[in-house]
Amino acid sequence: MTLLRESNPVARKNYPCGAYHWISQSGFGERDFEPEDWKLICNFLDAGGVIHKGESHIHQVGIDAGDFSVFRANKVMHKICIDYTLYPED
Repeated sequence: MTLLRESNPVARKNYPCGAYHWISQSGFGERDFEPEDWKLICNFLDAGGVIHKGESHIHQVGIDAGDFSVFRANKVMHKICIDYTLYPED
């Protein structure tokens, strides 16, 4: 993906979390994460598993395979994806 811009806006409504998508698709489970990270993932799911209205989050706009792309992620879930290399290689 070619990143055009990245920002940290406050959500105007609830959004799905792109980072959690990659966590859930990774095939990783409790034993694959550090206990602190697993607790953060569980807390995120307990809170609804979405970016909530009023929450600051990662917002990226880019071009992916020739198409316009928007990616939104909870900052904590985004950090977990980076730490565990869960995002696909471009």
